[in-house]
Amino acid sequence: MFNRTISRPGKKSSAALLASLTLLMTGCSDSDDPLVLEEKTYVRAVHAVPDAPPVNILFNGNARISMLDYANSSGFKGIDDGTYDIAVSAIVPGDDPSVIEVNGTALAEDAMTTIFAVGTVDTGDDADPSKQLDALIVSDPVNEPEADEITIKVVHAAPVAADVDIYITAFGGALSSPIDADYLDSAELPAPVDATASYQVRITEDGNSANVLYDSGELDLSAYAGEKLLIAAMNTTNQLELDSSPVKLVVITEASSRAVANNNSLDTTLLDTDTETGAKVVHLSPDAADAAGGAVEVYANGTVQLIDEFSYGDIVVDTDEYAPVAAGDYIFSVSPDTDTNADAVYTSGELALLAGAENTVIAVGYVVPTDDQPAFELIASADENRAYATHARVKVIHAAAAVEDVDVYVTAAGDFNSTNVVAGATALLTDFAFKGDSGYVDVAADALGTDYDIFVMAAGTSTLVTEALSVTITAGDVLSVVARGPDESAGAVITTAGLVVLTN
Repeated sequence: MFNRTISRPGKKSSAALLASLTLLMTGCSDSDDPLVLEEKTYVRAVHAVPDAPPVNILFNGNARISMLDYANSSGFKGIDDGTYDIAVSAIVPGDDPSVIEVNGTALAEDAMTTIFAVGTVDTGDDADPSKQLDALIVSDPVNEPEADEITIKVVHAAPVAADVDIYITAFGGALSSPIDADYLDSAELPAPVDATASYQVRITEDGNSANVLYDSGELDLSAYAGEKLLIAAMNTTNQLELDSSPVKLVVITEASSRAVANNNSLDTTLLDTDTETGAKVVHLSPDAADAAGGAVEVYANGTVQLIDEFSYGDIVVDTDEYAPVAAGDYIFSVSPDTDTNADAVYTSGELALLAGAENTVIAVGYVVPTDDQPAFELIASADENRAYATHARVKVIHAAAAVEDVDVYVTAAGDFNSTNVVAGATALLTDFAFKGDSGYVDVAADALGTDYDIFVMAAGTSTLVTEALSVTITAGDVLSVVARGPDESAGAVITTAGLVVLTN
C-alpha cells in the first residue's frame, strides 16, 4: 500500500566527473586498487523519509546499498553505466516490501548522481499527496572549489516544511538574498564560498524573514575546504529536536561518502542551536529508602537539584516525556532528601549529554550491598525515538537487582501462558543478565495496535518471574520494557517483580 513507482525518461545527467575526483572516487568502486580508473558511473543514496525504517536499495534487482538509515548517505558506489530500474525496499519484520520504484533511470559514465528517498510513509486520510514516497535525483554540484573554498548545493527534503527561504550568511549577517526553496527543490550557490569564514544558516517561512524556523548558530566550515557539499534540510524526529525546530540540516560531502564506503560515516547533522538534551529517570533501587531514611533527590554537577523527593518506582518526568537540560558534561549525585548534596550516597562519573540525545537513566542496585548483591549505580540507555510508520521497536532492560539471569518471551496475545511458553515459543532473549540492554528489536504492529504477551522466566527454567499480558503495541511505538524487582524497604508498597513500560 506504500508503493510508489516512477518511470524516468532515458535522460543522461550533465554532471561530469573531473579527473582528480575520479582518482579519489574509484576507491569506492568494486576495485581494491584506488588508483585504477574504471568506466563507471557513481551513485549514492540518501534516506530522507522520516517515518520509514532503514532501507535496502536495489539496482536491476541487485542490492547495492544495504541498511541505509534515516539522515544518512550511502557513499558513492561505482557501477557500470547504463539504464537501471531502482527499487527501495523497507526493512520490516517479515518480507521487505519495495516501497519506491524508479524505472528507466539513465546513469551516464563518469556521472556522480545522488538519489534521495523522500516523502512520508503516512497514507492516512489527512496525508498530503504531494508528500508521498518518491525519489529525488540530484546531480553533482557544477562549481569546482579551490583548495580554500567550498561549493554548496542545498536540497529541501523535509516534508514537514512548506516552501521556505534558506539564508546562508556570515555569522550574524542580515537576512537578505535568500534561496527560495520549494519542497524537493535543489539549488546551488552561484559561486564557491570562502572556507575560512564563519557562517550561519537560517531557514524562515517563505517570504517572512522574521519567522525563523531553524538557526544553525555559528558554523566553522574550514574542515570542508576544497569540498563539494550537499546540505539537505530534513525533518527532526524526536521530542528534544522538535522542541527547538521542525527541521535539521545534514551535510553530505564527497569525502564523507568515501568514508561511508569504508564504514566510517562522516556526514554531519546540524541541529538548531537551541536544541537541548533530555532524560527520563527511573528509581529502581530496592533498598534506597531504608538507606537514605526515605525518598532521595538527584543533583547535577553538585549544585543543581534535578529531582526532589524521588521514591521507588517513580519516573521523572513521565513514561513518555523527557526533562530537557542544556547539552554538556554532567556529574550526577544521589542524596537523602534533605535539600543538600553534602551527604550524597552515590556520585557518577562524568557523562557527556549531547544536543538532541534522549536517554533513560535508571537507578539500580543496592545502596548498602552485600557480597552477593550489586552496588547502587545509575545506568543510562540511549533512546532512539524516531517512529516507524511500518512497525514498532522494543528494547528490554534488566534492572531487577535481586533477579538473576532471565529468558524473555514476547508472543502474540493468547497464544501461550506461563506454563507452556517455554516449551512452545522461541525466547526473544536468553540468559539475559542484570543491567543487560537488548537494543531495539523490530516488532510487527499495525496502526490499530497489536496485542502481545510478555513473559519473563528464570533463565533455562519454566519458573515465572513476571508477566505482562495483552500489551497493545502500535506501529510507530518505540518502547523500553524495564524488568524491575520488588521494593525491599520497610513498608514498601511494590512487593513483587514487574515490568515498567516507557514509550516515545
